Parts: sequence; C-alpha cells; structure tokens
Amino acid sequence: MKILVINQGPFPYSGSNGCSLQLFSIIKSFCAIGHKVRLVSFETSFVDVDKTEALKTLMNLGVKTHLIDIQKQQKKVNICKKILITLLKPELTEYSGSLVKNEIDSIINEFQPDHIFAYTFNALTAYDLNKYKIKHSVSLIDVDWLVYKYRYAYRDNRNDKKNTIRHLLSYYKIWRLKNFIIKRLGLVDICFQHAAHHADYFRSRGIKNVHYFPVNVSPVNFDQRITNIEFPIQIALLGNVNTIASLSGLDFFLIKLIPVLVHMKDFSKLQFNIYGGGELKPYLRKIVDEYPNISRKGYLKEITTLYEINHIVFVPTNIPLGFRTRIVEAFSFGKGVVTHQVNKLGMPEIENGMNAFVGNNSHDFVRIFEKLIADPQLINFLGMNARKTYLEKLNGDVNTQKMAGLINELYSFKS
Repeated sequence: MKILVINQGPFPYSGSNGCSLQLFSIIKSFCAIGHKVRLVSFETSFVDVDKTEALKTLMNLGVKTHLIDIQKQQKKVNICKKILITLLKPELTEYSGSLVKNEIDSIINEFQPDHIFAYTFNALTAYDLNKYKIKHSVSLIDVDWLVYKYRYAYRDNRNDKKNTIRHLLSYYKIWRLKNFIIKRLGLVDICFQHAAHHADYFRSRGIKNVHYFPVNVSPVNFDQRITNIEFPIQIALLGNVNTIASLSGLDFFLIKLIPVLVHMKDFSKLQFNIYGGGELKPYLRKIVDEYPNISRKGYLKEITTLYEINHIVFVPTNIPLGFRTRIVEAFSFGKGVVTHQVNKLGMPEIENGMNAFVGNNSHDFVRIFEKLIADPQLINFLGMNARKTYLEKLNGDVNTQKMAGLINELYSFKS
C-alpha cells in the first residue's frame, strides 16, 4: 500500500521527543509493515531538529521527502485577500494548508497514494478530501479553537482586557473554528487524538472511529534506585516559558499559588527551578526575583542532568489544553509529578497518589507539598510508580504500531 504523509507539525525525527518523535515512529511503523511511504513537510518544521540527519534517517527507511517553502507562499498573499479572509473566514487565518494545495495536488497525482495520513489539522486543510476517492486519517495534537482561545487569553489579550469589539471578534472566530474542524473531521476515516478528553469530545460530536493514543517520548534506559531525599526538595518546572501551556501554569503558580505557599511553616524546604527557553514576562520575572527559593534556570541542553538534580516535576498548567508531554518525559525518567487535575483529563494514565499528586486549587497544593516535606520518601514511591506507568502504558513504539494497524484494518488486512 502507498501512504502519503502530509505533515504540518514538527519534522519527524528519531532523535527528538513529543510530536516529532511520534510522527517518525508512525512512519517507521508504516515502513516496517511494508508500505511505500512519501512525506510532504514544510521547511519551517525543522525546529530543534538536525535537518541533514533527519532527512538521512528517513531516506534509510526508503521514504522520499518533499519539502515545501510555506513562507514563500505566504508572501504571495496580498493584503486585500488577507483582510477579506480575516473578516469573512477568520478560521482560515489559523491555517496555511490552503496555500499549498496546488503543490499537494501535484504530489498526489504523481504518487497515486492508497491512503493519506495528515499530521495535525492544518495538514488536513492542504488538500480537498472530496476530490480523491481514497481513505484518509488524521492525527491531532491539539484542538485548535482551544489553542486560539487560550493564546488570546494568556498572551494576545493580557493588556487589552476591556476591548469589547476584540472580544466579540475572538468569540466569533472560535465559533467558526469549531464548526470548521468538526465538519472536516466528519470526512476522515480515522481520527487519532493525543489527548483523551479531546477524543471524548469529538466522539460526542458524532465523529466516528476516534482513538486516543499518548504522545511519544524516547525510552530511557537507567537503573532506578531509592535515593535519600535531602532538603530543600528540588522541584522542576519545565517548558518554554512563552508557550501557552507553560505561561498559564506559571500564572497559576506565581500569581495564585505562591501567595498561599509562602505562609507554609516549611516553605524554605522547597526549591522551585524553572527550566526552558524564552524570556519570562516582566510581571512574572518580578515575582521570581522576590523569592530566593524560586530560581529561573533557563534552557538546559542535557535533559538527563535536569532529572538527576531534581527530585520531582511540577506541572501547574491549569487549562484543559491537550496532553502534557513533559509528564510522560518525567515518568520515563522515574520522576513523580505534582500537577493540576485538568492534566489528568488529557492523560488518564496519571493516578493520584500513585505516580503523581493531583490538586485543583492553592490549598490542595499546600497540602501536597506539606505531605512531601513530612515524608520525603513519598518522592521515591511516586517515582517508582511513574517509571512503571511509562513502561506499561506509555510505550510510544507499541502505540504507533497500533495506530498503523488500525489504518491497515480499513483495507481488510492486518499487520
């Protein structure tokens, strides 16, 4: 079978994590079954990826890659057309797929695939599903109207709270986005969703053949041991500080949680270390500078070192946006997690009191941190269970093989 993979997310690469690794694993699974695979991707998809090495790895699998310069296509769109799209079809401003339809059509006509696998919804906008009488599948990382909603709330609109017209336009765009996505997903044969609550939502809206699979993280081989936990407890917060997931979590942590935590008797026994690229927003930087036991560490290239020097990972993201790959990564390194309960919606593998402690508000987290201070060996308990969860339920290679198998079943043969 010939499969065309259209990617408008991170470039598939075995040396990465998250979405990039997941797409590579899916392509590898297709090839292992014996399918002939072609990949279409954007030049802009090479983020934190060795381009030469990534292309060579795919070539060794027998995958021919077509790279499209989307920025060149975007420059061709005149200002009048942009204004009309913004006013009449604002949902299309979130997607660039329609700009490359001619190039995608040319590749489809030349390759004559039996199946098209779209990675991200943006990829699904890059061709006309009704035009080609073949089967389609899509792998969704996020729900785009929620991405827009929270990006607007946490980043675009922070200094513009009273702009009523802008609020109304944003609500209109969210409504258009939601209907556009639901309608288009109704045309696909399989929808893979990488957050459990989003999969449930699409099923409730009548989308058929929806399957939840966790996001991939590279397996880590190490000898996990019980360690002696000394104070202060080293607590890592991870992720680029300007992404919506991190920014919402830092807002909750520094603005709502810290004013309550500081009244703990043993607050000084907690050391919070903020890792990741980007510049902290000035209003957050000001709070961080006030407390000696909150430290901005920045980007740390050696991820193994990060997990060696920290006892536990704190994920305070408090919006129901997608799946937290950083939790899977922590589990893979045998680190327990303290997290907001909304993250359990997307990742049912989180078990409160077993591999993580889950809270809903400031007072819940005070109790959690008091419990860890009173009995630091709980950190080892969570870590052991976290590693077990990763090995038993979050094995990326196994999950992507299952995804490939479900696509095979559309054609009445099994891998």
